[in-house]
Amino acid sequence: MKIFIKSYWWVSVFLLLIACDRIPGKQPSGSIATAATPSPTQEPTQHPLVETSSPTAPSLTAGPSPRYFYAMAYDTRRQVTILFGGQTKDGLSNETWEYDGNQWRQIETPETPTPRRRSVMAYDPILNKTVLYGGGDGLWLEETWEYDGQTWQLIEMASPPALYEQGAMAYFPERGGLILFGGLLLQTWQYVDHTWVPLNVQLPVDFRMIDVSLVYDNNRKVLVLQPSYLGEFVSLELGSSGDWYAALSEESTDIHPGRFVFVSTAFDQRRGVTVLFDVDGGPREEATWEYNGGSWRQANPLNAPSARYGHRMVYDEARELIVLFGGSIPGPDGIPLGETWEYDGATWIQR
Repeated sequence: MKIFIKSYWWVSVFLLLIACDRIPGKQPSGSIATAATPSPTQEPTQHPLVETSSPTAPSLTAGPSPRYFYAMAYDTRRQVTILFGGQTKDGLSNETWEYDGNQWRQIETPETPTPRRRSVMAYDPILNKTVLYGGGDGLWLEETWEYDGQTWQLIEMASPPALYEQGAMAYFPERGGLILFGGLLLQTWQYVDHTWVPLNVQLPVDFRMIDVSLVYDNNRKVLVLQPSYLGEFVSLELGSSGDWYAALSEESTDIHPGRFVFVSTAFDQRRGVTVLFDVDGGPREEATWEYNGGSWRQANPLNAPSARYGHRMVYDEARELIVLFGGSIPGPDGIPLGETWEYDGATWIQR
């Protein structure tokens, strides 16, 4: 099913405003207070200390063409990072790529989703498949696809979610399935028996997000949702029961990543922290932040990718590091990037 949309002019406007350190937006009528919903009983993980040096890695000889607004997930069974689609300099892509830490490999499949950008994707260990939802090609796409490592399969359903591109997905063992969040209505859905079921969970605050990232914190058994938001900063969490709650906000802390248009996070299972890499709020500067469930802190890696947006990150469980690919140079022109980076908690390494 497809729904007509307007152009993407607002993306260029927001990025241009970021470059000038002028971000408009209606401020909330009241401050965002930490919700009364109790957080899980586990204590927040302490920000771990890391070594100040990191080994070099051999350079990759091939990989996906430069792109941004693609979808990416990590297949824990086959131990590969999966990348699909995105915006390239030549237009939209529907390529499927896999990365095992040594090389990128393009996967040719009998069936495949049509070219698109800004889909959301996550691996479901119960199905042993990667699930992709939505995206846009000039129209909004309300499709669900499953990928088993050999082919894509379109899953027909009567009432799919209406995300309108802005969404994120993660597997949540405590709720027994994939959780999908986003859309103009900021809805939460769960993938059950190859269909999407809306969850009756409430948000602690009204906001208008531009982008969102969602990861599972397996130490504290919660989902961590980080919206990019032009009002007050807020980090939301969802436990095994109850509603979303504001874990941190500008009301509760002065130390946080600030305001930004696009956001990408991954959860580092070895160190027990959510890692955010994005353009810092204001000037076009790259920034690596880490969140342990109790506080945010800005990391100071020895090396880092250049400032970018429209990238995605995943945690490679087999190699215990975070993988980032591509993105776009900040600015109205949308110049795609094609590097592969890895983060081990001490530094970023370009492969």
